[in-house]
Amino acid sequence: MEQTAIAGAFAKAGTAVIVLGEKADIQYWDQSAVKLFGFTESEVLEQSVDMIVPHDEEHGDHIQKSLAANDPRIKIITCEGLTKDGKLVPIAIRVYSPFQGDKVLVLADELQPDTLTKR
Repeated sequence: MEQTAIAGAFAKAGTAVIVLGEKADIQYWDQSAVKLFGFTESEVLEQSVDMIVPHDEEHGDHIQKSLAANDPRIKIITCEGLTKDGKLVPIAIRVYSPFQGDKVLVLADELQPDTLTKR
């Protein structure tokens, strides 16, 4: 399935569709990702996913670990995403690996305060 077909399937729900290469570089960025993070496609293509999901002590580098492990399971991670204006927003990301060979599909949604629970 083409990346644009996948993006279209999630567009109505407002889910950001991002495809990463084997080095965690952003290779596809849809309009929902623009809306969530504020960066245009040209600003993020070929940049590291760390640009939008920075490493931290609690969450580490889950996406990079998923790439390295080549684990076919879906991983769901709640963390903070970094917007273009420097704001941290709570997000849930689903990591599908492998996707189209050596790529990783990342779906991201902003979490609303009433959906957050303390662990």
